[in-house]
This record gives sequence, structure tokens and C-alpha cells, in this order.
Amino acid sequence: MSNRPTIGQSAYTDRESQTRKKVWNPPNRLGTPTPPEGYKYRFIRRSLRGTEETGNILSRLAQHYEPVKPEELQGENPYQTLEGGKHAGTIVSGDLMLMKVPVEVVEQRESHFSGMSRRMQEAVDNDLMKENSKSMPISRNRKTHVELGTRRNSIAGDDEEG
Repeated sequence: MSNRPTIGQSAYTDRESQTRKKVWNPPNRLGTPTPPEGYKYRFIRRSLRGTEETGNILSRLAQHYEPVKPEELQGENPYQTLEGGKHAGTIVSGDLMLMKVPVEVVEQRESHFSGMSRRMQEAVDNDLMKENSKSMPISRNRKTHVELGTRRNSIAGDDEEG
């Protein structure tokens, strides 16, 4: 008796039926490591096309960001280390430097910018409502509805035509 597959039969039929389904994950080219409790890691631009961008790093330092050193990472360190300059010995990936920031600062920053965005939207709405008239009313309906998948017979009257 031969173990060779017959025509139309795959040699990997048994293997395919035994393997687990693969789960898709979004790409993460930087592969940010797991931060310590109470911190978040961010890769921050330190140079652009080979030119140092000290203003960007100084701005983040003023916002309580701190450069991450290789000693701070648990386990293996697959990252490069900056050889020279003011921030020598910190973790880099190309033109980006790994920095940590306290979670409280991240939450405060998100709160600040969401409030700023909300105030701008209110200003636009108030400006728009000044132009409202009875003959052409303006609606502020901002409801969002998301459906997954498709519906069968979604167009009314498809089945009724003869």
C-alpha cells in the first residue's frame, strides 16, 4: 500500500487538519517592549534624515519623558544603543529613541487634547447655528452606527418583483 497522495489529494491533508488557525495581528514594526508598572513606552523622533532634531527630544523631556537605557529592559534586548552624543547609551531604532512617560502624564495629555477638540467642535457648531433658518434648518445629529457583516435582502422589494 502506498502513502503517496492520489490525484486531487493533498500530501498535507492530515497536517492541515491538525494545525491551529492563524490569528492576524496588526503590524508592529518597532516592537515596543512591555513597560514597567505605571509607565508607557514611546518611540520619539530624535533625527530626521541624519540631522539631529534636538528640539523634539527637549520638548518631550520637558513633558516628563525619560530616555530608556538597556539595563531597564527585562529579558533580551534586541535594540540598538546610541553610541555617542548627549543621550549615549539609550535605546534607539533608526531615527527614533525609546522614552518612557508616567501613565498619569499620558492621561492628563489625552484629557487636555480631548477637551481642546471638544471646545473647537462646540465653536464650529455655534458658528454654524448662527446661519440656521426655518426654511433650511441645520441638524446636529451625530449618531454613529456600525454594522459588521452583510445583510441578506437588504434592498427592499428585491423578492417582490416577479
